[in-house]
Amino acid sequence: MKRFTLQLLLATALCCGVVLGVFGISQSRMAKNLVVHEWGTFTSVQGSDGEPLYWQSSDIAPLPSFVYNWSHSGLEGKWIPSSGLPKGSMMILQRMETPVVYFYSDREQVVDLAVQFPQGRMTEWYPRATEAGPAVFVNGGSNSFKASLLHWADVHVLPHTTNGALRHDTIGSHYYSARETDSANLRIETGVTNKTSEYEKFLFYRGEGAFKTPLRVSMSNDGTVDLENTGNEPLTDLFVLEVRHGQAHLKHVKDLKPSAKQQVELTGIAQPIDQLNNTLSNELATALIAQKLFKREASAMVATWKSSWFEEEGTRVLYLLPRKWTDQILPITIEPKPRELTRVMVGRAEVISPKQEKDLAEAVQQMSKGDFEARLRVHQMLTEAGRFAQPFLTHSLEAAKLLPLSQRAHAVLSDGLVFDSVTKDYSAKPGEEEAHFKFRVANLSAKEVVIERAQGTCGCTRAELPAQPWHIKPSARGEIPVVMYLKGKPPGEIIKEVTLFASDGQHKLTVKTVVPTPTPIKTASVSQ
Repeated sequence: MKRFTLQLLLATALCCGVVLGVFGISQSRMAKNLVVHEWGTFTSVQGSDGEPLYWQSSDIAPLPSFVYNWSHSGLEGKWIPSSGLPKGSMMILQRMETPVVYFYSDREQVVDLAVQFPQGRMTEWYPRATEAGPAVFVNGGSNSFKASLLHWADVHVLPHTTNGALRHDTIGSHYYSARETDSANLRIETGVTNKTSEYEKFLFYRGEGAFKTPLRVSMSNDGTVDLENTGNEPLTDLFVLEVRHGQAHLKHVKDLKPSAKQQVELTGIAQPIDQLNNTLSNELATALIAQKLFKREASAMVATWKSSWFEEEGTRVLYLLPRKWTDQILPITIEPKPRELTRVMVGRAEVISPKQEKDLAEAVQQMSKGDFEARLRVHQMLTEAGRFAQPFLTHSLEAAKLLPLSQRAHAVLSDGLVFDSVTKDYSAKPGEEEAHFKFRVANLSAKEVVIERAQGTCGCTRAELPAQPWHIKPSARGEIPVVMYLKGKPPGEIIKEVTLFASDGQHKLTVKTVVPTPTPIKTASVSQ
């Protein structure tokens, strides 16, 4: 394995005014029969005013268990990220998702590749990297990598092998779509004493950072989307998409010159998202091919992100980032230098509408006053926002000066069965023999909850389940009537409990009834 003194080499590169490639490796060789293609995505979220929002990126499409990260780095020795922060603990502006690098060659050869991320940090990668940083060696010594990078040394390009050695597991379905190309298989030797081989169709990595992309997206109260190119290079193929309850609007903006602005009205009849899927898939794949991705690479990229890009609730803009921007954000060096290097990155700008911000703030305020229906609305809006729930909530409440309510509002996402109240009170009328109560219930968890039975404190209190057992699906709601029999009860307050035995545990409902003192019966006086 090659190991390089990165700080010295990076300092040399900066002093000379060049970007160094694979550290310490000559850039003089060129492989005329080597072609390298890369695609990836950058995701951000913006408020209705166009300001990029900080968010935590812990919730993302799962990866196969064999993919490396800072908890399982695969590096020789014990290395930890020098920031000391695991993925999802840092507030970011950009999530770099699934860049993959393909290799094409007519013969077997060995390649080195290094990619830097000066304004961010790497979080996941596969196959095993030779070096990753920034990182500190924790088993003593002064070794550390100050640069944010991934370096794969001795990557064996195998154009004539089958895919039989590629690993699979039961999670990370998005990951496997990227394999559906004609690229060569890759082999990397791992370990020192007990060497093994890892095979893959590409080099894969992810990361996160706090920098801006060159597109500003805002929304007006009437739903108009405003686009502004804040960069120095033209932006091409901007797809403005709004998805609401299975229906979608789509507008395709061909290009946006530097400093240019354009308004996009999402009007007309919305189309079912399953119908629009094919149109958007074809148009986006065509745009990717125009940027020199191969057809199967473009199809693999669309297949990888189709459900996330096209079907998730919300308003977003998908657009192609300029190659110059990509090279600045992710300097890459390959040795030997390929005859052709194509890099295509897609930006995803998620934007929150003014109506969404207003509706959420109002619902949170009403929820804080005990409004059960408002609580359900907050849960629905945050659930639909998915991994953007946290910035959506924070931004909406900050604008409405309700930020102190954010912690309780965000907690509704971890709710299970919720009730309009767990205690009900009733004042009986003289001579009344029954007290009736109704508890409204909703399942705010992601799984079905089953209430097997309900049991009162005694025979005088009974709950009537709609079914037994009662299956309550996610987001479903219902009512549980409870009756307390008062005949023969003494005056005063009577408190009874009903216990619900459910798949997520026991839930106790309390009913209280005040029984009035009987009015004395007046007897008529008898005259002597």
